[in-house]
Amino acid sequence: MELNRDTINKLRWLIVFAVVVVVTGVNYRKLLELLGSLVHIASPFILGAAIAFVLNVPMRNIERHLPWKGKLEKLKRPAAMSLAILAVAGVLFLVTFVVAPEMINTFSGLQKSVPIFFAGVKNQAEELFASNPQILEYLGSVQVDWDQILQNMAEFLKTGAGSMLSTTMSAAVSIVNGVSTFAIGFIFAIYILFQKEVLSRQFCSLMNAFLPEPAVKRTLYIAALAERTFSSFLTGQCVEAVILGVMFFVALSILRLPYALLVGVLIAFTALIPIFGAFVGLGIGAFLMLMVNPMDA
Repeated sequence: MELNRDTINKLRWLIVFAVVVVVTGVNYRKLLELLGSLVHIASPFILGAAIAFVLNVPMRNIERHLPWKGKLEKLKRPAAMSLAILAVAGVLFLVTFVVAPEMINTFSGLQKSVPIFFAGVKNQAEELFASNPQILEYLGSVQVDWDQILQNMAEFLKTGAGSMLSTTMSAAVSIVNGVSTFAIGFIFAIYILFQKEVLSRQFCSLMNAFLPEPAVKRTLYIAALAERTFSSFLTGQCVEAVILGVMFFVALSILRLPYALLVGVLIAFTALIPIFGAFVGLGIGAFLMLMVNPMDA
């Protein structure tokens, strides 16, 4: 093999790659810990970028349709952002203050319906045992050490009581961390939305400084395509969620089934999760109806 400059460069990069692979394989645990720490540090900014992407979809449409010109044109971005935030907050408010009271009333009603439900199950079980006495014979032959079960339960309660304080403190710390992460992410999202054109130009300049022109064009094309695709997907998902929620609310109201508003809002909210979201809301609604009337479910 001729050792020209190209061959030497290839061998050099091959050696570097082999060294990197060996070092990574030997110290993969430390590298994973380092990667986890970096992700934890960057999590507020990742969350902020996600919030900015979601808010940018309604904000862009609102800003495009605002007829303000001249001196008022500078206020289009703040006004559109405020309206977009209010729209998202309104949806969360609707879910919180419509679903939450309904859920409270539902669980209050379950206190009455659950005993009735289990009484019906008990009657059906008694009828089943009466018609199948061999089941009772089998259950009678099963030996259960209740003393050991009670002892295990007591030990579990002792250890659980000891760890309750630490669990409470961990939960409190997690809540504080979550709130602070969201606050930092939200502020970062506002900054991105206000300065998105400037940040876009700076990002393009940075890529032009370190990457060849074909790679820059390809990267920008992929980024624009991804932005259009996910924006359209998010818009379509929201429209689908509203349609499903209204459809279920109207259908349940016409059929005079219980929890029409609650099930409609739940399905609309969970339908934002692709593929499986609507089925989750449907399952919760079916469970609530099951507690009231199994035939309705």
